[in-house]
Amino acid sequence: MDICTVVIKQIHGDSFNYRFPQCGEEYFELAKQKFGDRKCYGGPLNTLGCEFDGGDCVNFNIAYPLFKGSNVLVNVEEEISNDICNMEFCNFCMQL
Repeated sequence: MDICTVVIKQIHGDSFNYRFPQCGEEYFELAKQKFGDRKCYGGPLNTLGCEFDGGDCVNFNIAYPLFKGSNVLVNVEEEISNDICNMEFCNFCMQL
């Protein structure tokens, strides 16, 4: 495979879909922006299929295994440290 083919596959998300087949094609653009920035955003990227936000959520998930919030996309570390219980994370807040 030549370099041009590789670049085209990366741009169109083919490489992403190959590496993360269970993540979902619809999350390619979002993953391109969020994966590898050392922030755990939760939501649809914090799943086994998306390798827990491309690895960004691994430590957070170990520290807070009861965390919920699969419908939101925020920096979860900032969200839970603001002393306000967001109802999206209700199961987690009840444990505090």
